Amino acid sequence: MTFVDKFKYYAQNQTWTRLSPSDIHGIGVFAIRNIPEGINPFPDCDNLFFEMPVSYLSRFPKSVRKLALDFLYVDENKIWVPDITLNQMNISFYLNSSSNPNCKHEDGRITTLRSIKRGEELTYDYEIQA
Repeated sequence: MTFVDKFKYYAQNQTWTRLSPSDIHGIGVFAIRNIPEGINPFPDCDNLFFEMPVSYLSRFPKSVRKLALDFLYVDENKIWVPDITLNQMNISFYLNSSSNPNCKHEDGRITTLRSIKRGEELTYDYEIQA
């Protein structure tokens, strides 16, 4: 199978979302087609996250601190950092939080809690992660 064949298969069968302006906050992740319940809409975006004391942020340059605070989950004591660099963030980092989410984050994967319609924003509840 050629690279083009693999790309065509992936584009047709594994591409579910795009970034767009969000009414919730800034930019969000939106379905470009109907997404079934119980699937990972980001099959190539699996990252592991590790807890780091939030106090470590003070060691980083101001611009990196801002990036981390904008894109990573932070509470009073901890920040969850990915097993990749911040230069490699993927579309799943743009999921906005909702108290009525349509996705969940579990065991390093995001899965849909219900069917999601084309044009609907994908969300998960940041507070559940804590």
